[in-house]
Parts: sequence; C-alpha cells; structure tokens
Amino acid sequence: MKNNLQRTFEYLAPKNGSQDTNKMQLLFVLSWFHSMIQERRKFIPQGWTKYYEFSYGDLKAGDLILSDILKEGNGRSIAW
Repeated sequence: MKNNLQRTFEYLAPKNGSQDTNKMQLLFVLSWFHSMIQERRKFIPQGWTKYYEFSYGDLKAGDLILSDILKEGNGRSIAW
C-alpha cells in the first residue's frame, strides 16, 4: 500500500512543488483512495463481486474534477 501510495502521489503532485495546501491535501486523499482500491483488487474473491480496473485514467479524471472545484472556489478555502 505504501509504495502504491507514493507512486500515485508522485504521479499526481505538481513537479514544481505547489504552494496550494488545499490542492495538495486533496491530491493526497485522491492518491490514498486510488491506492486503496488498487490494493483491494487483490481480494476480489473475498467480498467483491466484480472486477473493476481503477486506472490512471480514472485517477486523472479525479484530479481534473478537484482542479475544477478549486477554481470555482477562486482560491478560497472550500467548506465541504
């Protein structure tokens, strides 16, 4: 799980080291979710009825949605 999380976060995180704390926190949560689903796929016979490939395309779509949400907030902290 740890290696998967690190690899996923490095894939998503901006290379220049963004100063936007909200975005970095959201990217970490998205990376954690992606890693958890990837690891959970190993246990499909033990509770999951269908195989679903949660790929980097899905991860990138989540990143784009988060970026749109942050743009709507105009840099303000967004209250969930």
